[in-house]
Amino acid sequence: MATVSDSSWEEFFSGLVNLLDICENYILRSVSDGVANLSLPCTDQLQELCSCFSEIHLYWWNRMAEIGRRTTSIADLGPRSAAVSGVRRPKFEIAQELLENLRVLGCTWMQIARMLQVSRWTIRRRVVEYGLHCGRWSDISDYQLDTIIRGYTSRHGVTTGQSYIIGYVRSLGYLVQRDRVRAAINRVDPENTASRWAVVITRRVFSVPWPNSSWHIDGHHSLIRWGFVIHGCIDGFSRIITFLKSSTNNRSDTIMSYFEDAISQYGLPSRVRGDHGGENVLVAQFMTQERGGGRGSFIAGPSTRNQRIERLWRDVFRCLCSLFYGVFYALEEGGYLHTSNDIELFVLHFIFAPRINLALSEFCSASNLRPVRTEHNWSPNRLWVNEGPASLEEHG
Repeated sequence: MATVSDSSWEEFFSGLVNLLDICENYILRSVSDGVANLSLPCTDQLQELCSCFSEIHLYWWNRMAEIGRRTTSIADLGPRSAAVSGVRRPKFEIAQELLENLRVLGCTWMQIARMLQVSRWTIRRRVVEYGLHCGRWSDISDYQLDTIIRGYTSRHGVTTGQSYIIGYVRSLGYLVQRDRVRAAINRVDPENTASRWAVVITRRVFSVPWPNSSWHIDGHHSLIRWGFVIHGCIDGFSRIITFLKSSTNNRSDTIMSYFEDAISQYGLPSRVRGDHGGENVLVAQFMTQERGGGRGSFIAGPSTRNQRIERLWRDVFRCLCSLFYGVFYALEEGGYLHTSNDIELFVLHFIFAPRINLALSEFCSASNLRPVRTEHNWSPNRLWVNEGPASLEEHG
């Protein structure tokens, strides 16, 4: 079968449907004839079918990774003048992607006009030209909103709060009123809504001067019993999560690969704070090499003092890990899982590692777009865009 890159999606899926029909008919015929094992021809077709689905999975995985890397930076915000023929004022070039990203951050059209230093009529013309939604709120029904929230809570558990739900809905490109989200949560999960009201958050003051001034890095080990380690990093100023990944090892090269991906997207921080664990050795060496020694390029200390990341771990366990924690213990109590059996652990990793990373990716998107009450309900992404990644040549 031709690959996706060599043919159109229509041809690809047409061939896939035909292949599914062949396999289905053969399996049904084998079952009706009482054949216990499939013959070699069907096995070959099943392998071809598996490669097709792997190709689809790879395409969408790369596509979602590309979308996740789309962040608006200060360098993108200045409108550019396009050359025009004749004697008239040049036209401002404002990318459609820029307008969409700023709207997802929660900016109004008037605020976007001020940020781009153009008139609101210029923004209005671009909105009409690109066919964007003119109203402040997205046109989404209660049924669609309930379906989105129900799907999110099924993957993350019922302890997820309102702000993270709002952030997740925003990450899908919808701007919905807080009251509508609150009402939808009550419809989807009325029993657990009241229990979340009793949760009291003790806040401590933490302050750094600008984005990329300080990153906070650490590992989360609530699922270590089953061989899963979650590594995360958060910007101390904006609270934007620069990476949040799960792996089945705690090696320094794994954390370094996550860190390199993060700095390629968000830039190099001035300082990084972590613990004395050996998994942070390569990050510490890299920061000292890039930023210099004797200035606290990597600040090592106890995890309990690493406030930003410890606060993140509280939400990660409450909104995500607690679900898998309960499932894994239930599997053990039911006799389906034994931590001393390497084969069973391998199967557990094979099944749940992609699911945990998908949940972490959704949580990261929700967290970066959630309203932060102590920051005028701005999201971490909006704080990042508003202040801009620090010019470390100026700040040091």
